[in-house]
Amino acid sequence: MVKFAPVPIFGLTCAVLWLAAAAPAQAAEEHGYASIASLRQLSVEQLAERRHIRIRGTITQRLGYWFIIQDSTGGIRVDFQQARAEGVWTGVKDGPAEGRVGLGMEIEGLVVQGEIAPTVLPITVRVLGPEPLPPPRPVDDARLFSGADDCERVEVTGVVHAAATMSGSTLRIALDRNGRRFEAWVQPAALPAPAEELVDSVVRVVGPVNSFLNTRRELVLAKMWVFEPENISIIEPRRAPPFETELIPLERLAWFRPEPLRGHMIRVRGTATHAVPGSLIYLQTGAIGVRVETASREPITPGDMVEAAGFIDRSGEAFVHGLDDAVVRVLSTGPPQKPADIAPDAILVLNRDARDHDVPAEPGDYDGALVRFPARLIETSSSPDGGELILEAGTVIVPGVVSQPTLAALAGLEPETELLVTGITRLTWATDPATGAQRRPTALTLLIRGPGDIEVLRPAPFWTRRRLLVTVGLIAASLAAAMLWVWLLRREVAGQVVLITEKLRHEAVADERRRIAREFHDSLEQGLAGMAMRLDAAARRLEPGAARDVVRQHRALVGRLQGETRDFLQDLREPPGSATDLTTGLEAVLTSVESLGTARLVLDMQAADLAVAPAHRHDTLRIVREAVTNALRHASPTVVTVSARREADSLRITVADDGSGFDVASRGTVPGHYGIRGMQERAERIGGRVVITSGSGEGTRVEMTVPAVASTTEKADREGV
Repeated sequence: MVKFAPVPIFGLTCAVLWLAAAAPAQAAEEHGYASIASLRQLSVEQLAERRHIRIRGTITQRLGYWFIIQDSTGGIRVDFQQARAEGVWTGVKDGPAEGRVGLGMEIEGLVVQGEIAPTVLPITVRVLGPEPLPPPRPVDDARLFSGADDCERVEVTGVVHAAATMSGSTLRIALDRNGRRFEAWVQPAALPAPAEELVDSVVRVVGPVNSFLNTRRELVLAKMWVFEPENISIIEPRRAPPFETELIPLERLAWFRPEPLRGHMIRVRGTATHAVPGSLIYLQTGAIGVRVETASREPITPGDMVEAAGFIDRSGEAFVHGLDDAVVRVLSTGPPQKPADIAPDAILVLNRDARDHDVPAEPGDYDGALVRFPARLIETSSSPDGGELILEAGTVIVPGVVSQPTLAALAGLEPETELLVTGITRLTWATDPATGAQRRPTALTLLIRGPGDIEVLRPAPFWTRRRLLVTVGLIAASLAAAMLWVWLLRREVAGQVVLITEKLRHEAVADERRRIAREFHDSLEQGLAGMAMRLDAAARRLEPGAARDVVRQHRALVGRLQGETRDFLQDLREPPGSATDLTTGLEAVLTSVESLGTARLVLDMQAADLAVAPAHRHDTLRIVREAVTNALRHASPTVVTVSARREADSLRITVADDGSGFDVASRGTVPGHYGIRGMQERAERIGGRVVITSGSGEGTRVEMTVPAVASTTEKADREGV
């Protein structure tokens, strides 16, 4: 008898299957078609190029404006709505009417990034005729729940945990695959049995995988549309009606079993401590509580003995197990469960000790159980879904979760109120990141069922921590404001003292200058006037000759002394703190000296509102007067221009003439000529400087830079006038 080696036969079988799968793809590529697998391999950057492609395959699903086409290498979505919106597809809005499942299609279009996998935007479509559907591939959970099987025709088997009708008549069937949830959306005509009989049965569904995504384009749920009866079948009928399934003690919900449940339904009993119709129920036995998720709206009140048939929640969201997709019924009524009088820190210590010694917590872990303890209210907070009472119980801070109606009913509670709080506990378990130790309870949250769970032991004292802090804060703020006001007042007084002192000094200087001017006028100027008169009389009596010429020379000297004396007296009498602006002052200077020569005097103010400090104005105008006077007396110009402009925080005033010019270096050192030196000294005294540029036959340019102050316009802008 001939024996065949199993390994070579297996290898030969794989090779044949591989060749069978690769042959159509190779043939398609040889005829100019792209394999769908090659399109699914394109990167995001390559998909952004919107490559022009041609594919051939069979429609495996059609839903409104899109369908899925699959060849021997894979499946891909063809989206007519997006193609029409982008102007790529100009045909019928939802695609060709003859496009139905089982038809072969040839599509030419663009490949782009879809919701999760690549998508084709069709340009042209050609129907090839009926073709057999590609055989479904047994599902790989790693691919199914990562989105890798999107648009692929697969076969999924699982235990039905829930079957509920959605909007319309579509039935949504939730399948459990080793603790992972998969949904099949089934049309009523395809149902193999009534919906209630599907729960807890093992079914197989066939079709392309569709994906639900979040806003990050991540898969959150894998599902499948089922339209035909042949694509859904019952592999194992349910073992028993829900309330005839295996009854497990509530405190042994997920204990060791020699055979796993494999996702099937179980049944528990316990006393209801809290119920939200259509959402959840808490059941309790002793110090053990279990959260039961249910869509049932059967009225349940605390104290009812309730039986729940559902599926163990192994999602890992909580450290203890609950029950999902349960149906419930009331067995009997009774008095409400009495809460256990135990403090939060005692619950945490109890569970930590049990965890550290690897023993069950005795008499229970109190997770999901009804407890009662005294606490102090720290604060309340509100959220769209409800709110929290932040409680201090011993050394533990406990958030008490409440609904919006309960929060509104407790609105009168003030911080520091002493309370007796009742509620259902939820432990938070975490791993110590420093040691990597096993998970231990780190915090506790309390579900407060209603206003009746809060009893006031002692109202908040008037001097609560918050009021004390607010009062201390107000006092501190008042003191700070008073200190600031005193500082501002002292600064204002100091400023006023400086202004008054400066004003008094200016007035004293002005008085002294006027006194000196009067003395000079009454003595020197009148003496010079008398001397001039006598010299004029003497010149008239003398015969022409040397003596008369000498007298006239002395008369001219006296006349010059008179002019300089008048200038000196004008200098003394001009008030140094004049309130007129700089433009008015410069105009007055030019008016006073225009008789000294025949040159045309031009004033060019390059800003409408220029100002210097009052203490600097006198020296500034005297420098300008000296520069203009020197030009008229010594340079014989035709035009003298005085210009002023603002440069940052300074004023630049220029006196320019087109006269004969002079040697600046030599003139500044000639004995008896102090004009240039005087201008420079005046400028230095007020924090400015004077630069003189001149040359023989080149005219003269005197540039003076002095500190500027805010103009009237700038002050008005700052003050909001």
